[in-house]
Amino acid sequence: LGTVWGIYHALTAMAGAGQITIDRVSGPVGEALVMTAGSWVRLANVDFGNGGATGFSARIAATGSGSIQVILGNLNNAPVGTLAVSSTGNLQTWQDRSTAISKVTGVHDVYLRATGNGRAV
Repeated sequence: LGTVWGIYHALTAMAGAGQITIDRVSGPVGEALVMTAGSWVRLANVDFGNGGATGFSARIAATGSGSIQVILGNLNNAPVGTLAVSSTGNLQTWQDRSTAISKVTGVHDVYLRATGNGRAV
């Protein structure tokens, strides 16, 4: 699918500031978070506050197509939103992508799960 460089660095910065805990990552992690179909990352106890969140954005480079699902609480739950991913041509060509999600408030574990084919960063 691709690599979600922006997500990896944003999560690392947030974890360093004590805002979140990166609880578990399934899949390879290096300079960027490389996602292939079925790989996922879990963010523990993300506090969306009372105002909540209604969107998800990522800076991606991808060699295939698919999606990044935003799931709350448990990987078996239905996604609250899905970011479509299409090839950017190669893993060095980056694009910003955004999608709406169902409004989320309060504290939740958040899973980002990749679907599709190819690789994304």
